Amino acid sequence: MSDIAKWELLGIPVIFILGFILHEAYDISGKNPIVALIAPVNESVWEHLKMAASAVFIFAFLEYFFIGRFSPNFILGKTLSILTVPLLIMVLHYGYKIITGTHVLFLDILILLVAIIVGQMLSYFILNMPQKYLFLNEIALVLSVIIISGFFYYTYYPPQMPVFMDSTTGKYGIIRF
Repeated sequence: MSDIAKWELLGIPVIFILGFILHEAYDISGKNPIVALIAPVNESVWEHLKMAASAVFIFAFLEYFFIGRFSPNFILGKTLSILTVPLLIMVLHYGYKIITGTHVLFLDILILLVAIIVGQMLSYFILNMPQKYLFLNEIALVLSVIIISGFFYYTYYPPQMPVFMDSTTGKYGIIRF
């Protein structure tokens, strides 16, 4: 088994566990505004998407030092994973809610796991491409900055849309209104 395969497989449980740790990190930190940048500040779908993307990003950062330097498309693969995991979570979450008409915690947890697996598989495929796609890697780097900046910004300034609303309080983001 290649080093890339080992790391991408290792990423599945590590990212999954990081997601659970991040889920509680904001409250455990005493509501630290720096921790709020990567951990959910409420029970909105948006904040859980941020949690998943943060877990993928944290693992990718660690992974870079072991295999990223040797993979010509590391930034592209990891960016697509960081993008895929939250998008798949959102599609599957709203999809099952439309079908069932209710929230099911077990399905949310299963969806997180499935999204991580898909993201890691996509990353594996891209990391194994022998040709370097310089232009796509440059676009991916810009896209990563935009994604991360969006999660940071909307934590503090969320629009009043359903995806940003805390399902338990009806409030939005870290600034309560």
